[in-house]
Amino acid sequence: MIELAQMRAAQERIKGVALRTPLIYSDALSRDAGANVYVKAESLQPMGAFKLRGATNRLRTLSDAQRAAGVVTASSGNHAQGISYAARALGVQAVVVMPEAASPNKIDACRAYGAEVVLHGVLWEDAWARANELSEQRGLSLVHPFDDWELIAGQSTVGLEILEDLPNADVILVPIGGGGLIAGVAAAIKAVRPATRVVGVQSRLAASSVLSWRNRQIVETPEPKTIAEGIKVKRPGERNFAVMLRCVDDMIEVEDDDLRQAVLYSTERLRLTGELSGVGAIAALLTGRVHAPEQLVVAVLSGGNVSVTALCDLAAVSRSNPARRPSIGRQSGPRQPDGSRAWEDLPPT
Repeated sequence: MIELAQMRAAQERIKGVALRTPLIYSDALSRDAGANVYVKAESLQPMGAFKLRGATNRLRTLSDAQRAAGVVTASSGNHAQGISYAARALGVQAVVVMPEAASPNKIDACRAYGAEVVLHGVLWEDAWARANELSEQRGLSLVHPFDDWELIAGQSTVGLEILEDLPNADVILVPIGGGGLIAGVAAAIKAVRPATRVVGVQSRLAASSVLSWRNRQIVETPEPKTIAEGIKVKRPGERNFAVMLRCVDDMIEVEDDDLRQAVLYSTERLRLTGELSGVGAIAALLTGRVHAPEQLVVAVLSGGNVSVTALCDLAAVSRSNPARRPSIGRQSGPRQPDGSRAWEDLPPT
């Protein structure tokens, strides 16, 4: 398990590379969910996702010799970008192996950050196998995208920041892919304020973590079908799963269409860009899968790396079928605690 001292150390290591992102009260989401909802906007990280935290902490814990030799990792996008960005900031050469169907804008971003990009395979597991080969062939340090204690410690800083900004938070909703984020957040929350509930959210079409948590043993989903490439993982990491069993209070499944609508809602109502793999917490709130009347709820928006083309495609589908548009103001919910207006409700300029 990971200790609080490791998390505090990670919080210091990531300074200067990863941002301390804002915790934003959302009047719109509070009304629609019937709770006091805050959004932890990890989409505002320099490379667009929480992955920069773990990547920075991991690279800073390598030896001088390991950093000089370079690193290799595998990811469908956000971890690859996190490693690429952190490596450039720390003067480390990075090789990232990505599935062949990875988002072109994420591939381009990795290259723009100075990483060498290798495209290989269909699923993340295919890319990971190739990363292992490159590590052996070229003497590169292998960095796992989620099942690594230093990565988890880096991601835990999301949880530490949430409780620093909202010490009496009742519920924290966290999207899940391989489990690194929820493991880090849950470990931090239970170390600082055990009464706060941590709830994971995952697509029903790639629900390996949900199934594993419910069955109390790792369950592999051979062919995850979700459209959210960033969470298309067959099984959770061993370390992540161990933390989930001890620290996560509940797990929720959402449909892929819920994720689509949450992306549009984030853009239209929250004025925050969210990607399919990053909006699970918002989807869970919008679909009524979270019942927390009048409670303080934090929705972690884990990433916002979505292309303009993808947003336009989602909007076109929504316009063609009004019934699928994000709901707005369905309930009369609570107001912002200090009486001020939330930023997404200000009139357009």
